[in-house]
Amino acid sequence: MTEIDTGTEYDVESGDTKKVTIAVEYCRASGGKSLAFGSAKSMIDSGTWQSRPQPKLTESKNKYKILYRIGFQYKGFKFLGELLKKDKNLMWFIYPKNDDFDDKIIVFSDEVSESRYWFRDIYTASVPDRISKILDTFRESIIFYSDDLTGTDFKNAIDFSIRK
Repeated sequence: MTEIDTGTEYDVESGDTKKVTIAVEYCRASGGKSLAFGSAKSMIDSGTWQSRPQPKLTESKNKYKILYRIGFQYKGFKFLGELLKKDKNLMWFIYPKNDDFDDKIIVFSDEVSESRYWFRDIYTASVPDRISKILDTFRESIIFYSDDLTGTDFKNAIDFSIRK
């Protein structure tokens, strides 16, 4: 059973006096403790994760044709990106990946690998021209996410700036 103590206010001295609400979680089974400040309190207090609204596909993913897949692995997070086509429109769809990447999929990562398919940045990858043209389509205006948390985590984890 988890007990959460909230509403305790402490004066913090840093030139100005500020009141800060602190939530402390004590887990009896593990003996572990968590400490959160500001808006992160709601994550401990109610389980509400901090995410921002992200663009999502307007229709079921099954209505799109998958043209290409790439992987992303940054800061311990894994995502799969699919280049989708519907009518004449191209878009990227990002969703969490829970297992290992296929050996022949291009992966962008902050980890070093001997695989010739692993790179640091999607915009500077040394790939054949055919694949380079596919990767050039990776723009923020056409990236959609499976849910808000995935989009927020993806944007916070990746190690390069997404082109507008």
